[in-house]
Amino acid sequence: MVFFFCCSTLNGQVSFDNNAVSDEATSTVDITFTNFTVPTGNNRILIVWAGAGAGSNPPVVDGVTYNSQSFTQAVSVDDLGNGTGHRKASIWYLVLGSGSAITSNIVVDFASIVSTKFAGAGSFTNVDQNTPIGNTNSTFGTGTNSSISISTSANDGVVDVLAKRTQVVITPGVNQTLIFSQNASSNIVGGASFEVASGASTDMSWSWSGSAETAHAAAELNQVAAAPIELKYFRAHPNTQSVTLDWATATEVNNDYFTIERSVNGTDFEPVGEVKGAGTSYEELTYTFKDTHLPTGQTQLYYRLRQTDYDGTSTVKQVVTVELERNNGFNITSVFAEQNQVSVTFTTATENEVEISLYDLNGRLLLSEKHFANEGVNRVEMNTEGLVSGAYLVQISDGRQAVTKQFFKE
Repeated sequence: MVFFFCCSTLNGQVSFDNNAVSDEATSTVDITFTNFTVPTGNNRILIVWAGAGAGSNPPVVDGVTYNSQSFTQAVSVDDLGNGTGHRKASIWYLVLGSGSAITSNIVVDFASIVSTKFAGAGSFTNVDQNTPIGNTNSTFGTGTNSSISISTSANDGVVDVLAKRTQVVITPGVNQTLIFSQNASSNIVGGASFEVASGASTDMSWSWSGSAETAHAAAELNQVAAAPIELKYFRAHPNTQSVTLDWATATEVNNDYFTIERSVNGTDFEPVGEVKGAGTSYEELTYTFKDTHLPTGQTQLYYRLRQTDYDGTSTVKQVVTVELERNNGFNITSVFAEQNQVSVTFTTATENEVEISLYDLNGRLLLSEKHFANEGVNRVEMNTEGLVSGAYLVQISDGRQAVTKQFFKE
């Protein structure tokens, strides 16, 4: 008989598919689950739990197969004849990758017909396909309960199997999902459960009425390593003398900061700005960066977004290409700086009011003036008394476009 219920999942955590079977046997070597379907999903794993009991030494599981593939044993336990008879239990696994549903027979091959035995199977998603099994643990003993503590990471999964003498109801711990409880005979009952880990240690326990001997084993299912960010888009919006970049993330995990990198040839990139990340977030977040220090003489630029974790690991996420707009005769032709004033010469295609602003290299506004500009060449002098020696930026804007040029004050 199979018992299971749906449990809610968070982004990236190991998840039970609510898909399981179980059975028992006394007169056959194998236990076969015909046409078992592993549903469509990502990073799937198929788990088989098995156990046996007898007055003498019960058989071990020789192997498990599904869809012409062999399982690997994660953990096993033998109570070594503790108390009355023997009990053995084991957990087996098979990684199945991501994809569409698979239907095939599961064959659990025991070493012999003798004794009573049980087996069950269930599928899970979001399990690391390279290292699916983490820590394992096992125990055996006599009493009215059994408990195993296993080291885990939050959002990993833990599965366990219990083989117990005498046919009474067994109850898993309060946070555990009951996968199955199978009465193999009057001599043994088997059960399996699952729990999503919430911290550095997870306890898997069972209880029942009356004292009995048990064999109990558990294994950690490693979650797929979460991507540091899930990027929804990265876009560039060119203006005459600047490029505005914006991007959005659907999720972030341990995200320290973003670096905006620029290239004139699409191969050699250099950093032009940095934006702080949100750490860990499961909500959509948007970011903006404006590049106002564009290289001269370029009609095309390339930008890429680099993301860096708290541990210093960085990943390039996306590259975008920008075609720069022409300035239509609006340009700064020269900037001449004296001790207490700067002379700015610029051209415009039409008469218009312009705003002339001075910035430091960190983008902080230091001075701003409005002037009327004639068509053609214009010259404006601005008082820079109070500014220390160093590099500055002058920007002229007519409300529709802006041009920027760097100068140095002695």
